[in-house]
Amino acid sequence: MSIDTNLPMELYKANVQLWLNMGLLLQEARQQWADLGDKTLGDDVEETRKELEELSRASDWKDLSNLPGSTAWRRMQKRVGDAQACTETAIAEQTRFIAGIQHALGDWQKSLARAFSDAGKSLPMGVPMKDAMPDFGAMMAMFTPAPTNIGAKNAGKGKNDAH
Repeated sequence: MSIDTNLPMELYKANVQLWLNMGLLLQEARQQWADLGDKTLGDDVEETRKELEELSRASDWKDLSNLPGSTAWRRMQKRVGDAQACTETAIAEQTRFIAGIQHALGDWQKSLARAFSDAGKSLPMGVPMKDAMPDFGAMMAMFTPAPTNIGAKNAGKGKNDAH
């Protein structure tokens, strides 16, 4: 009996959709980190420009000697701020990523349930199994030797021997 169902196609589509959703989540995470890296690089370039401007404005040794200390202090403060921003971004990104994974897995689960449900609706109860299973009684009859009268004769001899 041949039953036409779309189960394999629906399962394949559900798996590909899950795979694409996971890929999209990973690309978005990569984009978030690239954006943070671009911002950090841009901030570093701006900081270096400020230091160059301060160096060019230094008019005596005293101004020049104060530059490394003020620059180091600003850089340290900026690094603490960068570390905080990086940590906040990491936490927010991981939270978003996990929520996206949960959503993708939920959609995948719903797609699988719908595919199996639709496949079940197209299979009438009991009919596929009746035709799908061979008639084991008929098969066994093919391999079972036909009864002979030898057993009946022996049974009769036993009765006669008892008299």
